[in-house]
Amino acid sequence: MTREIRSLNNWLIESYGKTPTGKVRFRVVWSEDIFEMRKGAFNEFYGNIFLREIIGIQRVKKYNFINNRFILEGWVDADMSHNGEVPEAKGGDFTAIYVFENNKREPLPVTRKALAFMVASVQGRIKKDEVVSEQTKEDKEIESQVDKMLDAPDFRTHGTTRDSIAYTKGLKEKEDFKENVIK
Repeated sequence: MTREIRSLNNWLIESYGKTPTGKVRFRVVWSEDIFEMRKGAFNEFYGNIFLREIIGIQRVKKYNFINNRFILEGWVDADMSHNGEVPEAKGGDFTAIYVFENNKREPLPVTRKALAFMVASVQGRIKKDEVVSEQTKEDKEIESQVDKMLDAPDFRTHGTTRDSIAYTKGLKEKEDFKENVIK
């Protein structure tokens, strides 16, 4: 593990602490370095030759579907992690929160800002975008248009109830206005 990743892991401990049992709450790991004991059916090969299927517990890569990437993991208690396939998870286990890669499966840098955002998101401190109704959007658009008209010096209200507007730029007198409007 690089010095930078060790430094970020220390920062995660300082910032978010440990569980009451002494486990770090969050950590950054390299996908190729994490193994676990898993119960299941495993195929045994001699080179390319299939020998047999073994049912039992074996040491396997935890993230066999994620290759050569940094992963932010978070500690979860036993009630959320233990499913019988991983005997060591009886007391809790680390689970993947974020894989540092983009949608083209290219690696992304591990930064303190990204880690803080991911942890805040997991902890529910990131608010979701507000869903704005169509009526609210329409009301805001109308309000915006009215504000623009009120701010324009070339418009003035017109009519007995003053609920209509007229464009007056270039019109000299009321008669010119009536002639141009009543055509």
